[in-house]
Amino acid sequence: MVGGGEGAPDKALSTAKMLLKCMKVNEDNIFTPITDTFTDTRPAVNCKETVEKVKALAEFLNK
Repeated sequence: MVGGGEGAPDKALSTAKMLLKCMKVNEDNIFTPITDTFTDTRPAVNCKETVEKVKALAEFLNK
């Protein structure tokens, strides 16, 4: 999922969790969601914390 703006990601995350549950996805196979706010004024790539989380996601997917 991706989004922009400065809103809280809570609703999007709860919707994604519900969809994954409906698809019977094991929670052990789900990476912790990565969120970043204010991307309408600052690209996510400019946030060091977000970039590090994306790198960890790439490692998780390559296991």
